[in-house]
Amino acid sequence: MLKLLNKNKKTEALATQMQVEEVKRWLEQERRNLINQIDEACKEVNEQRASYSLKWLLKIGQLRKVSEFLVSEKERKVPSYIVGSWFLRDSYLYLTRGTVECFHYVTGISFNNVYTLDRIVQVKMDHQTLVSAQVDSISSHKALCKMDEYGYRLLGHFHSHPGRGPRATFPSGIDLSYQERLEQGGYRAVGAIFSQDEYVRFFPENKDFEITVYGKGVKQIDRKLFCLTEISEVRNKGNNS
Repeated sequence: MLKLLNKNKKTEALATQMQVEEVKRWLEQERRNLINQIDEACKEVNEQRASYSLKWLLKIGQLRKVSEFLVSEKERKVPSYIVGSWFLRDSYLYLTRGTVECFHYVTGISFNNVYTLDRIVQVKMDHQTLVSAQVDSISSHKALCKMDEYGYRLLGHFHSHPGRGPRATFPSGIDLSYQERLEQGGYRAVGAIFSQDEYVRFFPENKDFEITVYGKGVKQIDRKLFCLTEISEVRNKGNNS
């Protein structure tokens, strides 16, 4: 029986590898076709066709980058989290919209040991002050059940701190205790703390995980600390509209 199981695993792994190679070949062929289309459009001075082909060429480039990342991360044991700069902007604006500390859950897609952080899951708060917040237990339970209904898992918990600068993003003892309770409950989730001036730190520091931010508007300060460089411009435009 053990030999049969091992054989099935090898067969499944081989099939997956063949699918990955097929996708890579398709993406490469599409890339070449689009480059040829752009070349022809330029010769014909067809700006609309060239612009359309360039748009899809950039999309193909993004897909190739993501697929290569997923393949390279497949055998890694260290959890890897992918988060978009646009999502971080939305999260920051949500968490710093008032004068009290705010909080939300995060979910996304899981692929082996790679996780995307791309959806805000709102929860009601039991209480909120300038320096603390506590999630309502009933609302938390409903949110976790809703994720489970759709086949998603809790992947992150984000909240704001009242201070400014990188030092304001360090987790408190309460934050670390909450993280520990999540891990004891079987949730592999990372925390993130946003300062009022656009810094965000992922934690816990003593756990080995990787954060990859996709997109523009984010500057990486160190391994788990980032600065959202375009947030102020977005907020100001929104206030002026």
